Amino acid sequence: MRLSSAGYMEGFHYKPRIDKELLSAHADGLLCLSACLRGELPQLVLNGDLEAARNAAAWYRDLFGKEFYYFEAQDHGIPEERTVAQRLIELGKEMGIPVVATNDCHYLRQQDAEAHEVLLCIQTGKTLQDQDRFRFATDQVYVKSTEEM
Repeated sequence: MRLSSAGYMEGFHYKPRIDKELLSAHADGLLCLSACLRGELPQLVLNGDLEAARNAAAWYRDLFGKEFYYFEAQDHGIPEERTVAQRLIELGKEMGIPVVATNDCHYLRQQDAEAHEVLLCIQTGKTLQDQDRFRFATDQVYVKSTEEM
């Protein structure tokens, strides 16, 4: 809760965030996963900088402890996720970091997809009718055009 509050109150820049200094100060007792495609480690892997990925993974493993840091593998049908998962599995074997399968969940039930899309529109200042709005690739909601209504 302390980290979440600090992300909103002290580190907010478009979205809540925390830096490594703050994370280090409150890491004791936390479990850490390497994150989705937007995370530091997956981005380093996608950029082909495996040495930097190795260094970042070692930093997190050393901060949280080997029993509390895991590589995260996701598969939502996005090709980049498969690339990252393959590299993290290899890196995990090399570094002794376990890999866990996770899912990037944003709502509990499939029928909540429409409400989630509405929230994304509010967050980004778009409407459901905007073709160029931000959306997730899975469980997209069909939106009638104004002519169909």
